[in-house]
Amino acid sequence: MPCPHACCAIFEKGDNPEDYCSNYYSKAAYLATYGQSISPISGENIWPKIQCNTIIPPIFRVKPGRPRMVRIREPDENTTQTKYRRTETSVTCSNCGQYGHNRRLCPNPIVTAPEGTQGSDATTGTGGVDSTANESATAVEANGSAAAPTTRSRMVKGRGK
Repeated sequence: MPCPHACCAIFEKGDNPEDYCSNYYSKAAYLATYGQSISPISGENIWPKIQCNTIIPPIFRVKPGRPRMVRIREPDENTTQTKYRRTETSVTCSNCGQYGHNRRLCPNPIVTAPEGTQGSDATTGTGGVDSTANESATAVEANGSAAAPTTRSRMVKGRGK
């Protein structure tokens, strides 16, 4: 079959493009090919048995990496109906209380907590630092003799010895 550019050149020459086609593309060849009736094949249970070894499937090998949990779908298949959609969470600033940004990106100046208050309520002693630790520290200051403060050993990551 000549391409459209070749057909244009053949027309300019004054010839017929069908003269440049093979006889296999003619209507007569098509009718001769499919003129006979095509009979269906009998079922698999009627097929003749052959004397060869049976073919076994290949050995399953575990591939490296994390296993894929969802099958790769064909382009014409629908996506799953139970697909989770990402929901936007609104961020609240702990500095000014407005939505849409956090404390680090707050346009207002950062408000610091007043000193001496730790936890939720420093006057009643709830939350924050343990009250027994405060009492022992005040008792040492009242006596005037303070022992050397004990320092914690630095925690090391990993298993203990």
